[in-house]
Amino acid sequence: MYDGKLVALCPNFLRVIGLSRPYHWHMRGYNQKMLNLYDLLRKAVISRLVPQKMGFEFMQPLLDPKGRGGDIDAVCITNPIDLKFYVRKAGAKVVKESAIPNHTNGAVRKFAELRIIRSASSFYFLVGIKMTSQEMKEAIMAKK
Repeated sequence: MYDGKLVALCPNFLRVIGLSRPYHWHMRGYNQKMLNLYDLLRKAVISRLVPQKMGFEFMQPLLDPKGRGGDIDAVCITNPIDLKFYVRKAGAKVVKESAIPNHTNGAVRKFAELRIIRSASSFYFLVGIKMTSQEMKEAIMAKK
């Protein structure tokens, strides 16, 4: 028995790889991508060792006077590590993660679904299901 379902899709502002147009400064250039890789690894370690230090990072939004769209007006550095951490913290079970379009198949799909690739690519899709209190107790006991 589940209490609810969450479906989230967000850009990965800490992307390291990706073929889509890097429309935001946080996704452009080799140096920025190396900083993004460092931030992803740092967040992965913090989420496991000192979870109380986890937090979404905020950035100054950019306004595009030409109105071309994109996420340049974003205020939060969304990324897979933070999103999955907070979904789990809220008592939800992550039942599906993806970082590739649905029309991709075969070897490309298998490669793109590797955890390290999924965390480093352009966007992140997650489905979470809220667990009942009994299921949460069982999950906590299973970790011990």
